Amino acid sequence: MNTVCKHCGKPIPDNSRFCNHCGQPQEGNKSLEEKARETCVQIIRELNEEALEAKHKLLEEFQDKATKWVKTQFIAATTAISVVLAVLAYAGFSGFDASERFKQAIEKSTLEFEQNLEANKKYLAASDKKIKATMNNFNKRAANIDRMLEEKTQQIENLNTENINRYQQSLNEMMHSLKSLADRYDLQQKKIRTQLADIEKLKNSQFQILVHYRDDSIDDYQRNVKRLTDTLDREGYVVNERNIANVSVDRQEILYYSKATRIINKVNEIQQLLKDNLGRTLPLRFEGAGDFNPLRIAIKLCARKSLRNGRCQETGNKGK
Repeated sequence: MNTVCKHCGKPIPDNSRFCNHCGQPQEGNKSLEEKARETCVQIIRELNEEALEAKHKLLEEFQDKATKWVKTQFIAATTAISVVLAVLAYAGFSGFDASERFKQAIEKSTLEFEQNLEANKKYLAASDKKIKATMNNFNKRAANIDRMLEEKTQQIENLNTENINRYQQSLNEMMHSLKSLADRYDLQQKKIRTQLADIEKLKNSQFQILVHYRDDSIDDYQRNVKRLTDTLDREGYVVNERNIANVSVDRQEILYYSKATRIINKVNEIQQLLKDNLGRTLPLRFEGAGDFNPLRIAIKLCARKSLRNGRCQETGNKGK
């Protein structure tokens, strides 16, 4: 947990909408990952601004030096041309064409021009040296900025990786705890369902189940009776052998002797247990209370081959 509640100051899970302690909403909180991302963006913006400022400063210095050099060259050339023109004008007005004074003036102007040119070359060399030094300094600063940016990026990546690993570990532990809790809950639910089923079976065992079933074939009779008793026994209904009679019945049905809700619910349950493969169920009939045990339920069946239109027909053989 790296986020704290802005109301009570206690630690809470990242991206929580409400505090686990005071219950206050936490819509304004930011996770450590979001703060790290904002810090990275701010650092990159500051480094870009610093690099741009250094670039502008270097360009201004270079432009200023280049302007000074051009002005110097222009002044030197203008001076030389002016001297030559002055000499030529003087020569034209004085009326001489190749005198010694003219030659001296020309030589002097040439010497001054050469001196100015040499001075300009030295200035240009010095300016070039300064420009190279400035460029080297700029490259060093740019390299330092790149290195700082790379270090900050690596730090942020390491921070994000560390946070992700920590979050993943915390999430795995939480998921493991939830799975263990879910497993315990499922096991407890199974135990509860088993106990409830045992209680229902215990309640069902209180009923007195009577079976009247007629079949001329002893094997069919035994097989069908066993199938019936096994089906009822799985739900806790106990069928004693003395309550099973191989006697003729006029119809297939289930008789009950009380209209209490609990009794009717159990009769409906037995009806669903005994439905055949086609989903057909035995009809129910209330026999009347009288002096019978209200927990008594009578099941009347006959062989399928003797069943005609819902009625049981005699086959001519008597049962035992």
